[in-house]
Amino acid sequence: MLQAPTFKERHQSVRPVYKTKPGLATVTSTSRPQADVYHIPVHIDDKGKDFVYWDDIVKAYNRARHARSKNKILSYLKDKSFREIEPYRLAANPKVVWDIVIDGALVEVEEGTAQSGIPLLPATENATRQNPVSSRAPEWVPGGDYEVFSPPDNKILRSPHVNNKDREIITYNARNGEPAAQVLLGDIFKEGNGVEQDLQVAINWYTRAADQGYARGQFSIGIMYGQGLGVAQDFVRAAEFCRLAAEGGDERAQFNLAGMLVLGHGVEPNYPEATQWYLKSARQGHAGAQYNVGLMCHHGHGVPQDYVEALDWYLKAVDQEHSGAMCSVGLFHDQGLGVPQNHDEARGWFMKAAALGDASAQYNLGLLYGLGQGIKQSYTTAKIWMLKAAEQGHVKAQYSLAQMYDQGQGIAEDKAKALGWYEKAAVQGHEEVRWRATILQEQGYMS
Repeated sequence: MLQAPTFKERHQSVRPVYKTKPGLATVTSTSRPQADVYHIPVHIDDKGKDFVYWDDIVKAYNRARHARSKNKILSYLKDKSFREIEPYRLAANPKVVWDIVIDGALVEVEEGTAQSGIPLLPATENATRQNPVSSRAPEWVPGGDYEVFSPPDNKILRSPHVNNKDREIITYNARNGEPAAQVLLGDIFKEGNGVEQDLQVAINWYTRAADQGYARGQFSIGIMYGQGLGVAQDFVRAAEFCRLAAEGGDERAQFNLAGMLVLGHGVEPNYPEATQWYLKSARQGHAGAQYNVGLMCHHGHGVPQDYVEALDWYLKAVDQEHSGAMCSVGLFHDQGLGVPQNHDEARGWFMKAAALGDASAQYNLGLLYGLGQGIKQSYTTAKIWMLKAAEQGHVKAQYSLAQMYDQGQGIAEDKAKALGWYEKAAVQGHEEVRWRATILQEQGYMS
């Protein structure tokens, strides 16, 4: 993000990011990146905190929709009744330049410093109610669900899917140097599948396959190092074996290596390289990679924003029962991104994903029923779905559920339960709940 000039440090620097129709907003380069930067006055509230008036931004850009900083949508400040302060205010940060998303023709901005086109809602409360899901899509944490660092459950799996006869054949082929059989036999001992679990024996068979250049064997060793199974946990070694397997064409290793490159696990973060590995894995049919590539195209991360392309990748992942992709397809129908807007179709997709346990889909269903978006309003049903999402740790659902109990919104008021959910959301860093939890505690409520 560009730095504001030092002599303007008591002003908030902002610049436009123009967008037209969904899918057309792009970022291009210019030799004069600060040509359209405005400097909005910064005010100080009675607590000494900096803020800017939204009206001042609108004076500079009369079609302004939202302010963003580092791809994060900036929310309006609120008072203790959970209502937005009027006139609308934003917490200032004079050290950076904000991107102001505007409806209108495209202009050039510096490449890599602003990304336009992320689906946004208008700023008013009424607009939010007209399309409650659009700003509440599943947020992309690329690589966040990959296998190498998933904590092992340490359970012995005595699955019946490998019978004694098949295991004898696998063992025979493994001893005769067949790498695919060696990996299968390693899996058998790793999982305790019909045999006593022995991680050292599993590593031995994986190593024999890896020594022959077999990618799945290399990746299996990477998982052992990443999870600390039978060896000391070593993220660097995990990344080394993942890279070997990824270069050998293993789609799971490609997906995992991409996640490691994004999050800097065992390697230096390298977003462009991660993008390429996600694409390689997705093209080989890995559902998680297909979903991530869909998110990349959806939000314009690492690739040009393209809703049609995003939907195509989501649907590929849906074919493999990927619940996150189902939720995203529902979002596209809800917003009319790449497809005609259809709330019934959206709800159907959310239902499919929610039935598979997707917390974001459950949360979105809670919103739809709570606001009566394209369906008869039902706080009872909204609470059911919010509770399902909240119990899975969905922080926005926890916050919404707390508000429902706190305000008796469609359900019996219960300050103790409200406090409990506020506290859970606060532990996850929700910025708007700590003060309310404190008030309830001071009033003598206990979770």
